[in-house]
Amino acid sequence: MAKTLSYREVTSQDISQGNLLQQWLETHRQERGIHYKKDGKKIYVLISSGERPTGGYKVIIDQAVMESLDTAYISAHITTPKPDTMVTQKITYPYVCIEIESDHIKSVQGTLMD
Repeated sequence: MAKTLSYREVTSQDISQGNLLQQWLETHRQERGIHYKKDGKKIYVLISSGERPTGGYKVIIDQAVMESLDTAYISAHITTPKPDTMVTQKITYPYVCIEIESDHIKSVQGTLMD
């Protein structure tokens, strides 16, 4: 049975401007998918929806588990705004970034569903 991972959400305000982690986040936040970066005992996972035509979209993490001894598995989905919701009329790039503290994780896999 897979072990649930503890994590905390990280915002761009939590990350120091100009450091490598902030540069990594800015580089990958517009690319749809699950991206990760190891930084010492921490691993950062960025789940990005890619380009969306308006505001109101969100990325929601469904689960974060250890799939094997050294691989984390993240499943997430993208919510869409309801048809009658007022939203920003501009292209957006919804994402969520999490921080997991672990010496054991060497890679991250996952699924992102619309």
